[in-house]
Amino acid sequence: MLRVAANLLAAPDDATLRGIFHAVGAGETSWAGFAREIFAASKVLGGAWAEVTDIPASEYPTPARRPANSRLVTDKLAALHGVRFPQWQASTADTVRRLLSPA
Repeated sequence: MLRVAANLLAAPDDATLRGIFHAVGAGETSWAGFAREIFAASKVLGGAWAEVTDIPASEYPTPARRPANSRLVTDKLAALHGVRFPQWQASTADTVRRLLSPA
């Protein structure tokens, strides 16, 4: 993240260094895959878990229309600022571990 600040300090008027950037863990998954990973990590640590059933987005009741493909692309952040994140599974496991740890 320090490189982002350095780029902006070096060229504060460069509009290409600004904008909307996706900042997510590397790799891709579905919402069901994400939920499955959360429950698997929780189960390993003795926390709550559940079986997850995949359904198409078209079968999930929501007032808003959702795109069939909502994967976030981090290429812009990596190309302009050199920022890359670890695989989402590792970050998910770490987050679940922190959530289940006693305060």
